[in-house]
Amino acid sequence: MKKYGLILTGMVCLFLFSGCGRNDDFADMMTKAEKSAVNGRWDEALNYGQRALACQPKNAEALILTALAYENNGLQNEALEEAKKASAIAPETFFVQYTLGKMLYDRGRYESCVAPLKTAHKLRPENMDTVVLLAEVSKKLKNMQDALRYYGILAKDPNYKEDPKVWSELGNIMLERNNLKLSYSYFSWAYSLQKKKGPNADIVLNLAVFCDKYPPDKSKAKLYRAYAKARYQEYLRMTQGNSSLAGERAAVEARIKAI
Repeated sequence: MKKYGLILTGMVCLFLFSGCGRNDDFADMMTKAEKSAVNGRWDEALNYGQRALACQPKNAEALILTALAYENNGLQNEALEEAKKASAIAPETFFVQYTLGKMLYDRGRYESCVAPLKTAHKLRPENMDTVVLLAEVSKKLKNMQDALRYYGILAKDPNYKEDPKVWSELGNIMLERNNLKLSYSYFSWAYSLQKKKGPNADIVLNLAVFCDKYPPDKSKAKLYRAYAKARYQEYLRMTQGNSSLAGERAAVEARIKAI
């Protein structure tokens, strides 16, 4: 199941039963669809969702729940179509906009996913799932200004402020901006956090490459390279026996010899 379930659990509270004269049937189908979805029975959820839509074809909640059911049954085109319909009907509903944005993001349609995700963020700025997606898509689109904004939000959030990946991304953004001192500070903090939170070879390698290639104080370049060498060696220890990283390890070993 994809990352919609955290918000899906409370969706039934949003349902507005109005209109088509079969409200009892509609309510029953929606309750059963939501219960099936929460329990991971997506084939049942799809059946109930389709039956709810037969009663109220323009109900945004029924459309988005059916979209999720299609998605989790591997019917991606149908899922996206239903999500788009829901988005047009309910432009001010957070879950609808978030779901459409995430579906577009998951399909690699990065430019298209930005608008619904930004709408979702505006509707519920405290939701960090949306911020994570906006940070990642901004990076992919090389929109460093927006990436800085969203990673900055994550860096202040209690659940993300000690995530080394967030600080490493901020280090990369500062490097793009040629702010080497701040970049070094962020990479170093990410390195410290990964020691506390759990070893992360990528974080170690990022710091090594930065100190090797971009010393913030050129007069101390030799000291930074010596530090980089120690981090390269740490990376090799951390990844020892990992055959999938054979190419990266060979490159690091060659660089150590060259320092």
